[in-house]
Amino acid sequence: STSLVVEDEPLVVEVDTVNALDDTAVSCATGSDEAADVFYSLSFAHDVYLSVQGTAGSHDFAVALLDTCDGTESLCAESTAGKGGFASYVPAGDYVLVVDGVGLLERGALQLTLRATPFVEPAEACVATPTLTGEAGRVIGDLTMFGHNLNSWVFDDMCTTGYKSLGRDGVYSLTVPDGHTLRVRSAGIDTRTDTMLYVLDSCGSGGECLAGADENTVVGGGEEVFWDNPGASTNVFIVVDEWVPEPPDPDDYKAGLFELEWELAPTPAPDGGIADAG
Repeated sequence: STSLVVEDEPLVVEVDTVNALDDTAVSCATGSDEAADVFYSLSFAHDVYLSVQGTAGSHDFAVALLDTCDGTESLCAESTAGKGGFASYVPAGDYVLVVDGVGLLERGALQLTLRATPFVEPAEACVATPTLTGEAGRVIGDLTMFGHNLNSWVFDDMCTTGYKSLGRDGVYSLTVPDGHTLRVRSAGIDTRTDTMLYVLDSCGSGGECLAGADENTVVGGGEEVFWDNPGASTNVFIVVDEWVPEPPDPDDYKAGLFELEWELAPTPAPDGGIADAG
């Protein structure tokens, strides 16, 4: 099998099964036991959210992910009208990606787009929070099993554009260097999650809301905030929260998968230069 290095930037792979043999079958395509297939090796040092999407011009196909150790199939998806794939949490480990046909005559060229984003669960409170590192990055998290622990209203009644954050929430931490601007964006990556986003200097009593927003009311829509750090390097807490109506009903808690992006850059000076970083 061909080894692929899949990271957060999309990787496009051109696949052709015209001259391939039938070596295996996958569970989601009944005709794959007689269809041509090809294999790719994938290895992940940490948990990821793996997206594999394919497009073929003249045939249908299936993609499946197998564990290298025991051959267990963990994911499988069949295309419809030449398009299909999967996106899911995948634990760290070694895998084989199978691209199979769905019948004896289902073979040909197709294009695969793969993306593996670090999957980092937030903390439920500002204790033992996972630390985001680097000048920029992106992670995927999941609020499905989380509860409601923080309310932006407690820190500032306008922290999240005047709305109370009453849903499930999770917390990350990040260090903002002196003289830098932090940009953070959150968005649901399923059809249930309407995120709220805010940045705190502390989660305890007397903590301050440094920035926050709940301006996009579309489920799955994103929020983006900015904060300029004029002082010394400081640690901040980034809270991804869920909008629910007030008062919430148990059925209103629907938040699940979300993406979180951050970027640190020197703060521009008022005259268009770079602000003095000390």
